[in-house]
Amino acid sequence: TYSTPNCPHAKDILISCEYPAFALVDAAGEPSDGDEPSLLLHRGGTVCMDGFNDYAADAVCRELGASDAISWSSAGFDGDFTLVQNSYDVTIDAVRCYQNDEVWEDCTFDLGNDCHHHKVVLLSCAYFEMVDTADQLSEGFAPSLLLHKGGTVCSDGFNDNAANAICRNMGAVGAISWATAGSSTWSATQNEYPINMGDVSCNSVTDEWVDCTYATTANDCDHSQDVLLSCVYFELVDASREPSDGSELSLLLYRGGTVCSDGFDDTAADAVCKAIGGIGAKEWSTTGSGDWADFLKFTRILVDDINCPSADWSECTFTYSTPNCPHAKDILISCEYPAFALVDAAGEPSDGDEPSLLLHRGGTVCMDGFNDYAADAVCRELGASDAISWSSAGFDGDFTLVQNSYDVTIDAVRCYQNDEVWEDCTFDLGNDCHHHKVVLLSCAYFE
Repeated sequence: TYSTPNCPHAKDILISCEYPAFALVDAAGEPSDGDEPSLLLHRGGTVCMDGFNDYAADAVCRELGASDAISWSSAGFDGDFTLVQNSYDVTIDAVRCYQNDEVWEDCTFDLGNDCHHHKVVLLSCAYFEMVDTADQLSEGFAPSLLLHKGGTVCSDGFNDNAANAICRNMGAVGAISWATAGSSTWSATQNEYPINMGDVSCNSVTDEWVDCTYATTANDCDHSQDVLLSCVYFELVDASREPSDGSELSLLLYRGGTVCSDGFDDTAADAVCKAIGGIGAKEWSTTGSGDWADFLKFTRILVDDINCPSADWSECTFTYSTPNCPHAKDILISCEYPAFALVDAAGEPSDGDEPSLLLHRGGTVCMDGFNDYAADAVCRELGASDAISWSSAGFDGDFTLVQNSYDVTIDAVRCYQNDEVWEDCTFDLGNDCHHHKVVLLSCAYFE
């Protein structure tokens, strides 16, 4: 009954409630699943970045039901979250999570607020994970069953763009390969998972997962259509923390952390280079105590005790996240890459029977200086006999979307009449060329 109770105050109710420890909201203050950077809340207030680190980010994301963190940062002064971040009190500060703190309960923090609003945490989480045939969590170097929020992903609509976007969402550099499970059951427990996702659509080679669309039901799918995925987590950077093409010795990173040289050998070096798209290693060494010291003091060591029986990284073993290794033993490596590749208008690999976008070490080629001799030399480098035709991509052709997604990496190509192979030609590195001037090429493989 309301407003007319016959009850003394001694019987008034006291109550306490359970709340989710954490929540994420977008720039409009609406609930977010954290696929993209979102404002982190703890019991209705924001979280100060003082003391916050990668271990804290992972622990919070696991508390939210994700596998790991993708990224975290401070909200800053004038970003998209300015209005909403200033509307909350800062409720926790001085977060302390260490290397072995797998869950939030292992971490400590201070209550209270001596933190400015521009220092509150933005966080994004990965809800994808992969399992192997034994239903154990997998890093995904070998093809592994892809899960999203505890269910499998149907291959309807799935393509290379989706594979790369999902691998990047999990903290990898990109996809190695993807396939469907097929008629044979991937694992004894595969059929026990619900199918949580279907009709995945990622339209561009540059799409991040937040740019893709999908359905959360897949009623016309069965488990033979479950996606198997493998990802590469290595990347190379120079001493300025800029991405490196690996043509010179560069720092090897795995999930943003360094790799210790314990157990590393030439076979492991070849395996790493092949995993990131190379054909093998040119050389490798360790950082020592020289030029890399300032960079490395802000970087954690994540991989140690590597053992590679072959140059296939999926066969290698290593210890992760608990190395007993100084930064002086971090690995520097340079790789050999195929000089050229061709892709079609969807960004998929092409054999070049018809005009295709020419790539050199992951970037496009400017037509300035390019000629028939250059076209023939490139086609021979690709294993063809000669060129059929070449042209510029132009402004509004079929390749507009994909050509604009790459940097132009070489310019002013110079190949002359007697230059039979690419090694005889010269060119300039760098980019002072517009995207509409990049080269399309087709090659003849008959002879």
